[in-house]
Amino acid sequence: MARHALAQDPLSGALFVFINRRATHIKVLYWDRTGFCVWAK
Repeated sequence: MARHALAQDPLSGALFVFINRRATHIKVLYWDRTGFCVWAK
């Protein structure tokens, strides 16, 4: 989704934040040189 919908490179080191429609869940995606990390709350 980060690459196609946002036209951004997910390997750039930027943080990508995704929030559901009701704003009750949040996920943060980032690349840390060893793989993707996802934080969810």
